[in-house]
Amino acid sequence: MKINRKIKNLTIIALGVMLLNIFVGAYTNKLPEKILVNTEKSKIAQVKYGRYDINAKRIYAENENIILYCLEIDKGYPANHTFILERDAEKEISSIIAAGYPSKDPEELNVKNENEAYFATQIAIWSYLEGYDINAITGEDMNIVNAIRQIYNEGMSYSHPIKTINKVYISNNNSIQNLVAIFKPAQLGWNSKCVDKFLN
Repeated sequence: MKINRKIKNLTIIALGVMLLNIFVGAYTNKLPEKILVNTEKSKIAQVKYGRYDINAKRIYAENENIILYCLEIDKGYPANHTFILERDAEKEISSIIAAGYPSKDPEELNVKNENEAYFATQIAIWSYLEGYDINAITGEDMNIVNAIRQIYNEGMSYSHPIKTINKVYISNNNSIQNLVAIFKPAQLGWNSKCVDKFLN
């Protein structure tokens, strides 16, 4: 009886692993292996960190409805560069995205528009990666500054469930920033309940 029970339990575990592999494989196959990325010309906004000015431009994927963020503040912006899918984004980055745009809309972040929400999220991501003191970031528009702090603090406290699939894409040009691409579950044929179970 004990042997039969063990065999039954092992069979259930094996079936679960197999279904998980099928599930993961199905969504992975829908992710683009390569994306062509460009940068908008205008800077969105600017804040200060100590003596340094920090500004950001919006990057976008050609022919793809994907939100993208840069990961390396000291490197250049893409200009018609091809990026290759490499890995999952680290948990902290995904948690910041869950607290920022596009997980939250501009109204929830108390900023004027999507570009300001994007900017605040980009600065929060860089602040984590560079180890900035988030309270030392200042600027003329306090709504944007407060949004940056809110996104960062909520992201670092993991206070929001992750509801997007976030992947790191890399360029073979070392002078260009790597980036994180944000996919909504519907883009990959995911059910939102499956996302909650798989990502959180």
